[in-house]
Amino acid sequence: MVDTLWKKELLEKIQDETGAKPGTKEMISHYTKQLNQLIASLSPDELQEAKETAELWNCQGVLDDIKADIARKKGNDMIHHFATEMWNCAGMRVFIVSAWKNEEGKIHVASHDYNNSAQRDQVYREGQMLSLHE
Repeated sequence: MVDTLWKKELLEKIQDETGAKPGTKEMISHYTKQLNQLIASLSPDELQEAKETAELWNCQGVLDDIKADIARKKGNDMIHHFATEMWNCAGMRVFIVSAWKNEEGKIHVASHDYNNSAQRDQVYREGQMLSLHE
C-alpha cells in the first residue's frame, strides 16, 4: 500500500541515493530497505491515510489508473508465467485473450499464445504476443 501511494518518491529516493534506475536489478536490491525506511518515516496522519486507503481498496478494488499501470507493466509477464506454469505442471497448453483499459480509458485487447509444438521450450523462454488491438 505504502509503496503504491508514495511510489514516485520512493523510486526517486533510491535513484538519488544509489544511482539505480527504475526497473533494474540494482534498484530492486535497494527497494525493500528503502521501503522500510519510508514506512518508518511516515507521520501518524500519513499512516492513517495508508490504512484508510487499504480499507477502501479492500472493499472497492484498486483505482482504475493503478489497474491500467499494472496491466501495462506486468500483464504480459504475468500471463507468460501462468502459461509456463500450466505447461510445466500440467502439460496444459494455454491460449489467453486479455482486455484492459489504459490510463485514457481506451480498451486494449491482446491474444497470447505460447504454444508451439515444434519449438515449445524455446517459445516458452522467449514468449510471443500474437496481436494487440485498440
